[in-house]
Formats: sequence, C-alpha cells, structure tokens
Amino acid sequence: MERFRYPVFKDDTTFIQIDGQLHEKSKSYAYIHDQSMGDIQDTLSININPKDLLWLEIDNAEIETMSFITGFKNLRRLEIRGSNIKKIEGLEELKDLIHLDLASNEITKIEGLTTLQNLEHLVLSGNRITKIEKLDTLQQLRYLDISNNAIEKVDGLLPLKNLEYIDLSYNYIKNIEKLDKLVELNKINIIYNPRNIKTEMTERRALELKRIYQLFSDAENVQYILILLKSGLPVYSKSFSEVPIDEGLLSGFLSAISSFGAEIGSQFSPGSESSGEGRDGLEQLSYGRFRIIVDDLGLVRTAILLLSDASSRVKFQLKQFNQSIMDKFGNQLENWTGKSLPRQEITTMVEDAFDMHLTYNYNAVQFRVDQFLEQATHPSLQQRILNIIKGDPFNGFFMIRRLLEALKLDGIDEIKAFDGIRKLEADGMIFPLSPKMKQIVLNYEGITNQLPLDAKIIIKEYHDGVDVKGELQTMEEIDDFYKNVGMLKQLGLMTEDLQLTQKGEELGYYFKYFLEY
Repeated sequence: MERFRYPVFKDDTTFIQIDGQLHEKSKSYAYIHDQSMGDIQDTLSININPKDLLWLEIDNAEIETMSFITGFKNLRRLEIRGSNIKKIEGLEELKDLIHLDLASNEITKIEGLTTLQNLEHLVLSGNRITKIEKLDTLQQLRYLDISNNAIEKVDGLLPLKNLEYIDLSYNYIKNIEKLDKLVELNKINIIYNPRNIKTEMTERRALELKRIYQLFSDAENVQYILILLKSGLPVYSKSFSEVPIDEGLLSGFLSAISSFGAEIGSQFSPGSESSGEGRDGLEQLSYGRFRIIVDDLGLVRTAILLLSDASSRVKFQLKQFNQSIMDKFGNQLENWTGKSLPRQEITTMVEDAFDMHLTYNYNAVQFRVDQFLEQATHPSLQQRILNIIKGDPFNGFFMIRRLLEALKLDGIDEIKAFDGIRKLEADGMIFPLSPKMKQIVLNYEGITNQLPLDAKIIIKEYHDGVDVKGELQTMEEIDDFYKNVGMLKQLGLMTEDLQLTQKGEELGYYFKYFLEY
C-alpha cells in the first residue's frame, strides 16, 4: 500500500471545525496513514508547526509507542487507530485535549490519562484491556467506548458524574448494577456479553419504576393522621384530605375497638420485619369510606386513614414513625401536662416519614434556576428538566408526578428524571410549597421585609449549621455581626447564647430557598 510522506486531507475544504470553532485546515489538521514511526516523525517535524496543530489523525501505522506526540501541547483531538500502540503515554502536556481515540491497538491497561481533565470523548475499543481503572480525574468525560476488550467487571466509573454514553459491548461483563448511580447516563450498549444483561437491566428497571410510583401511590393514599395517648386523648392530628374528618368520633372509634382489636383485624406477627419486635397493631380496619391502620407503642397510638388498602411499605413507615415519636417525645408524654406538642415539628416528621411532599405543588427558585442555566457549559439532564419546568404548561409551578409525565414525553427516562428532580430539590433549585412553607410566608412577611441582607444571611447560615461567629476575621466583621445579632434577638429570632429560636429556624428554612445574595 502506498505510504504518504505528508499529511493527506480527507477533502478539499479550506477550513475545519474543531471544538466549535473554524480553523485553517492546512495548519491545524493532519491525517496520516500507513507510515512507520520514522516517517511520522519526519512528516510532523517538516510540515507541521507544533503550536498550530489541533487535530491529529493516524490510521494503520507501524508504531508501538506514542512518544512522537511530545511537543504538540495544543492538540484538541488525537486519533491513533489500527496501529500497534501498547501503552497510553506521552499525553501529560495535552491539557486541552477533548477527544482521544485509540481504538484497535494493543493496549492492555488504562493509564496515562490523569492529566486530561478537559477530556470529553474517549475511545479505547478493540484493545486488550481487562480492567476499567484510573478514570476518576476525567470529570468532564461524557462519551466512553471500551467495547471489544476483555473486561469482566464494571468498576471505576462512579466518579464520572457527567458520563452520558458508554459502550460495553463485546466484553465478559456479567452485571452492571452500579451504573444506575450515574445520573447523566442515558445510553448503554451492552450487546454480546456472556449473559443476557439486557434482560437483567429490564427487570431491574421495572422494579425501580415500581418503587418510584409506589412512593406516589402511598403518599396520595394517606388522608389523615392521628396521634393519641393510650388513654384515648388526642395530642396531634393532621388532614391531607378535603373530606372533613371528625377527630372526636375517630378517637372514640379507635378507643372502642382497641380492647378487642385482635378479633376485628389480624395482628402483625411479632418479630416480623414490618411489625417490629413485640409490637401490637391492627392490620386494617374500615371506617366509613376509609381504611385505618393503627400502631401502638408504649404510651402512643398512631392511626392513619387511607383511601384504599395499605401497602406493606406504609405499614412499615407507620411503625418507624411511631418509634420516632416515642424517641423524641416519650419523656414529655409520660409526664404530660396537657401542653401541646410542637405541631410544626411533628408535621415535618409526618411529611418526611410518609413522603407527603410528593403530593404538594413545587415551585422553582427562579434566580437559582436562571443562574444555573446561564453558567452551564454542557447540556445536562438537569438543564433539560429545568427548561421544561420553566416552559409551558408549568411556568415554574408543578407537581412531580405531572412533571415526570412531561419529561417522559420529551424522551427522558423516568428513573433518571426522578433522580434528577430529587437532585434539583437537594440543590435548592426547586422546593415543595408545603403547608409549612405557606404558613412561614404568611407569618413572617413583615419581618423579612425589615431585615437587612446580612441578618438574613446569619439566620440562613445558622439554620444550615454554619459557625458564623467562628468565621469572622476583622473587627469590622465582628461589629457588624453583633449589630445584626442584636436585631435578631429583639425580633425573637435568636437567643442570648446565639441559638435560633423556633421562629428563627422557620425563617432559616424559608431563606434556604429564597435568599439571593
């Protein structure tokens, strides 16, 4: 086959696009094939200015090392395919490299890539690699092809948070269970591995979808929760239904049947996972149009009214919730004087225990969403979700179940979408407009308007557990801090020992989402 001494371009165009920009092809791009090491070195040294070369493509060369790459510090794309490269090396200076293709060589080990922190596209297919390793520094990597190797285990990929595509085909991989933790990953090629991983993935996906939609079903099923002392005296109640419920009648009903509950409903079997050791509870009762499940623990009896039969998960949640009530308020209830329990604190416990936020409307925190979208440098799952939230018909106001449906129609996997929504909530981009938040907005609008920004920041930081006082460095900062603390004390938001009051904690929760600074 004819050997080319000089770079041969694949077409006659004058300019070539590299990394989204047009460059003069004769200076920035070289294509070489079927040459020896000496010929390649001569070609590059005679015809190419190392500072100008951005894209080097080599096919079917008689080379075993990559030593000739040294000096080409500005390369953005490097492709050496179908040659005899045995080791990945010589890339330490290529800080701007975005695309690396070393397909169909003799490479046995992934190495020499740790400095390529801008790398987005990596192809190592058709080599002799047996282990996925040393990729953890490639935080910008979005595309990875390691097909047609001798890999048996999927390891070393979890640090690649931006990975969107991976090709694992033609290997010896038996399971890929860890890949579901990669939120941005939306396509996997797994054909021609020794067992039917695709079937395994399908089954696991079905189970995960069932789990997600069970969360919604269980939360939507909960209509009312009532906490009573064993004497029958109610200490807390909360309705999640528009149907009026008479707390007195319900309390009387539960008291009447408590003495012979075993005759009306089968008891949980002692020691089972869902019941807890030595716990009594009625499996299920009927009360008008509702179903009731009850759990007794120590001094406390907690009942939940449901629209339909309780799932085993809800029963288990009830047991855990009742235990948390006893752990938190057991001493107070044992010596109960009639003083009300902290209603908002228990409501938060209820919302967390039974995932009630899934039944609430959500709002987008507009300034954070806009800031995130402006700063994003690459397309991501979170970007797609936020753009749909901002657009019609949601306009920043949505329920998660409806949003999932819209994302599915837009071609986004439901499991990835749900995880992405949860991450947006954890990052403070969206929040549930819960009764707690509505009440805080109503109660503290006047206070928030009169607080200076620095005072608001202090409340938020203390709410988040930050030692604000310990971070002060100058006398001016210290003076400003105590000036604002004095104001917070006067407004009943902070105690003398610099602890947030209940009002302060509630405002801290509010500022977590709405404070812009």
